[in-house]
Amino acid sequence: MGITADHLRRTVTAYLATRPEQRDFVDPLIQLLDQGVDLTDRREWRGHATASAVVLNPDGLVLHIAHAASGKWLPAIGGHLEEEDASLTGAVLRELEEEVGLKPQDLVWLLDAPVHIDVFPIPGRETRGEPDHLHLDFCFLLTTGRTDFRLQADEVHATAWRPMDAQVDDRLREGVQRALVQLPVSSQPSEPAAAPGTRTGRCQCGTVAYTVTGPVRDSYLCFPDA
Repeated sequence: MGITADHLRRTVTAYLATRPEQRDFVDPLIQLLDQGVDLTDRREWRGHATASAVVLNPDGLVLHIAHAASGKWLPAIGGHLEEEDASLTGAVLRELEEEVGLKPQDLVWLLDAPVHIDVFPIPGRETRGEPDHLHLDFCFLLTTGRTDFRLQADEVHATAWRPMDAQVDDRLREGVQRALVQLPVSSQPSEPAAAPGTRTGRCQCGTVAYTVTGPVRDSYLCFPDA
């Protein structure tokens, strides 16, 4: 059935529940939804949705890709929605596997809602029959213990782990940092990714393993007696 307008609207609502100050930035997206525009259609030139992810390693570094089309190093990996995508999170998993070879079992979700929603103009390309249009990007936060990647050569030329401060977008960096304050990075990022809404992990000594279902309201750091 593909991604529905209701799914996009619920995702925006969940995002604004934690970041209400971002309302003005995402208002163009909300207006398009209110007008009944099909944001899942990549040929909709008023604007269409994309899905992406910031991927962290256990040391908190961000996976950057050398993006072929833009010629830039990007701190988020993603792309257009496809008809077979049933959800935004599903689109993220598909993009990560296509572009850098990360499979769902290589990844752990750190937050159910996006850490960043961006609305930005894309210049038209006459050679491809594309006019100027808007990208409405839903960016999620994941972590992985993998260090070997299988790159989609026509999309990604190289990868690099870079510090959080290397991200040029202040709003994206703020969203990631806010999420990390709320949710601890799993100590076992290479374990299979739980479905959004479920988190797994272990204590630092490895004695205790846990699975958490539903929202995380409080978290604590324990340590052995000296």
